[in-house]
Amino acid sequence: MKLVANCVFLTFALAGCGSSVPRFYTLQKVAGSSEATEPATIQIGRLGLAGYLDRSEIVLKDDDYRISTDDHTRWAEPLGDMIGRVLTQDLSQRLKDSSVYDQAGAITAAPDARVEVDIVNFNKDESGSVALNANVAIEQGATHRPMAKRHVTLQATADNGDPEMLVATMSNLLGSLSDRIATDVRSSTALVAAPAAAPVAMVQPDPPAQLADLAPPPDTPAPTAEAVAANTAPPPVVLPAPVTHVTESSLKPGCSSGGRSVPCLQAP
Repeated sequence: MKLVANCVFLTFALAGCGSSVPRFYTLQKVAGSSEATEPATIQIGRLGLAGYLDRSEIVLKDDDYRISTDDHTRWAEPLGDMIGRVLTQDLSQRLKDSSVYDQAGAITAAPDARVEVDIVNFNKDESGSVALNANVAIEQGATHRPMAKRHVTLQATADNGDPEMLVATMSNLLGSLSDRIATDVRSSTALVAAPAAAPVAMVQPDPPAQLADLAPPPDTPAPTAEAVAANTAPPPVVLPAPVTHVTESSLKPGCSSGGRSVPCLQAP
């Protein structure tokens, strides 16, 4: 019995020596250009994420029909929550006069604008390229009126097989996506705030009408229905035009993310 017990113990010990403890990774915020904006409350809506990415393992796409994962390299939190958190941090730094919060968090304040992001793909392929393909829409918080929309395709190269380099490059791609979202938010919130910032003219009340003033002059023709409608209709509301733009970006070395040198995105 003692020999059997020793053999069982040795078997488990050897199995433990042969196993590898998973390593957990997290995306990091990447600093961008911080510019003054109209003060606003911006909500990052719940992120849309392709189902094949919604897993704890980091996904690698080998070809058009197959994906692969590594059980020993995992995300430290659900990927959708992590991307939403990092986008919130990136946009908070870029929109320094605005308050940016994630819908997935505890804040329930009514936003002036809502940013919605749908991640179509965000992974590394067999050639070593990392692609971020996303659709972005910005709408007014109270009315849900569309204010801007954009399709973004970004690509980077991280072909040395280092998981930390891969995650740092993905963080840089999210930073570049945040640059483009911040540009649209600045344009949208500035257009919405422009009418409110205009000075309001004080309207003096008209003097009381006399009975003689109410009768029209004998030679004055009666107003038509179209004229009455034109005088009583409110002035037309000028809405900001939606922003539609397709962006392609290439990468060159020279940027730093999380203390690690990674490829740097260059706008076209």
